[in-house]
Amino acid sequence: MHIVKNQQFSIYFGDTQQSISLEEIDAQQKTQALLNISQQLDVQQIAFLKQEHGIQGMCIAIDDTQDYIFKPVGDYLFTQRKNCAIGVVTADCLPIVIFDPVTQVVGIIHAGWKGLAADIFHSALHDMKNKVGIDYKNIEIYLGPAARPCCYEVQQDFIDKFEQYLPYFTQIFIQRDGKIYFDSRAFMMVLARILGINEEKIYTRYNVCTICDQSFCSYRREKEKARRQVTMICLH
Repeated sequence: MHIVKNQQFSIYFGDTQQSISLEEIDAQQKTQALLNISQQLDVQQIAFLKQEHGIQGMCIAIDDTQDYIFKPVGDYLFTQRKNCAIGVVTADCLPIVIFDPVTQVVGIIHAGWKGLAADIFHSALHDMKNKVGIDYKNIEIYLGPAARPCCYEVQQDFIDKFEQYLPYFTQIFIQRDGKIYFDSRAFMMVLARILGINEEKIYTRYNVCTICDQSFCSYRREKEKARRQVTMICLH
């Protein structure tokens, strides 16, 4: 578990210690883990959506005081409301945390490979631009724990989903010992260049591999038994 704090926002990158089961997610109730994390971040309001690997999301309005506990459906959130922690849960998927210091908005994306291939990153940023006026050049991005290319082996049907990024295949797919591995961090760097985002503002310190580091939840490693770690961000 790591908490990144400054005067403007706090980010929580979780692991197995405060993880959540699929049964708890389906129950759509605050778990003890969420209560503990809320206390650590010193927030009274939290929001999680029912993740379905799509490209839909939600803006939490400044005057919206209610909690969202794994409903409604969506895979990204953003808000300008202070002390409201927005979050995603993952087990190999990539949590993408966004902060714009100019418009004072935070965002978070649940980016599995299906979402990345369907362009959820651009969809979320486009929504944030339309609703709060972010400029891509200003945003900071923090990547959380996810499957990394040391372990993230993929097959041809997976690769085919990224056909629109064919010119970048040598950067995002790594060939090693006759196998092919996906690098979601490198893919994010490609997207940053395409969208005009400053790559120096993409922070990867916490983007460790969830498959080989057993302190994290991993669907690849644990299959149906896998729990979900929590990533959250809130404005101060």
